[in-house]
Amino acid sequence: MRSKMIEYSDFEIYIHIPFCVRKCGYCDFLSFPAGQDVQTRYMEALKREIRLTGEMLRRQAKTVFSVFIGGGTPSVPEEGQIAGIMQELHEQFSILPDAEITIEANPGTVDLSKLRSFRSAGINRISIGCQSMHDSELVRMGRIHDRAAFLESYELARKAGFDNINLDLISALPGQSLQSWRETLHAAAALEPEHISAYSLILEEGTPFFEQRDTLQLPDEDTEREMYEETAEILSQYGFQQYELSNYAKPGRVCRHNLGYWTGVPYLGMGLGAASYWPAEPAGADREEQEKTWMVRFRKTADLKSYLHLLSEDETAQIPEESDSYELLGKTGCMAEFMILGLRLTDGVSRKEFRRRFQNDLQDIYGGILQKYAAAGLLHNGEDRVFLTRRGRSLANVVMMEFL
Repeated sequence: MRSKMIEYSDFEIYIHIPFCVRKCGYCDFLSFPAGQDVQTRYMEALKREIRLTGEMLRRQAKTVFSVFIGGGTPSVPEEGQIAGIMQELHEQFSILPDAEITIEANPGTVDLSKLRSFRSAGINRISIGCQSMHDSELVRMGRIHDRAAFLESYELARKAGFDNINLDLISALPGQSLQSWRETLHAAAALEPEHISAYSLILEEGTPFFEQRDTLQLPDEDTEREMYEETAEILSQYGFQQYELSNYAKPGRVCRHNLGYWTGVPYLGMGLGAASYWPAEPAGADREEQEKTWMVRFRKTADLKSYLHLLSEDETAQIPEESDSYELLGKTGCMAEFMILGLRLTDGVSRKEFRRRFQNDLQDIYGGILQKYAAAGLLHNGEDRVFLTRRGRSLANVVMMEFL
């Protein structure tokens, strides 16, 4: 890694598995179908990258409190491949015994044997891509599964021993009504998962949905807002507490990995296109220089051919980072990110934590912005914490833009 890393006692790991059965109409993630040979070569290369990264951090405090295996669809590779990745992670890093270890999976790509292999490898949380409980909506999205396939995968996950399951749901889909969204929420919550992520559809440039945006029958803005507001109301009836703009959990079941992202915890990403966020060693003792180099963000190459080539042999393997991906974040940038990400949480931002982290008072830095949106009823500007009001959550982007 180009920037020399400093010690940090706790951090997270993200592992990217880019393979999927086929791309969905809304998906802009780095993912694609691939044959078994390519998948096997990739998984071997990924293990080499994990090994090289572990060796680089060998003399540093490196306690890992969460691992997230995302994609793509990490449940696509053959049984045993993920177990090999987990074994390499445990050999190279000090993963806490009670670490949250999540894998994403899609219905139609798992069976009982594969799910049991995940559990045996130490994976204790699974995130299943349900998206909708209506087959017609799933077809329009380009999903490979129907409602029945999802329900089967969910039951198999329970049978395999998963007692921490997240369901991904998407609102504001083409042809979706407020009533059909209500039905999806009730049906999903009735299954009693521990966690539900409910996102609103975003038309990302480069996706089929973006190209079809003029012909898609999308809900209007008022309906989309109603969908968002009713989500919290409906899920609360089943014991879910909203703890982030799009995430709801049973008590004690918040996603620790994502909570780390929203509170600025360092993370290392490994795999094709994976991003990392790490403390940067100050360029010098000068205070002005230190404030320019608080954190560094960088990513791995998104080119599969290059990734496989650089990690093809143990003796010559290199970590395949993008040459132009390094972004040094100074104190000002880190404070802005702390506010933007922290306000996603229903508990908002702690004044005490802001002062501890940046040696500045929150009021001195952002007092004008806080006063402006508190007066507009979008922000609660308390003595201990600052957080979005219920109305403010539906207009979160308006508030967050002020901190850029």
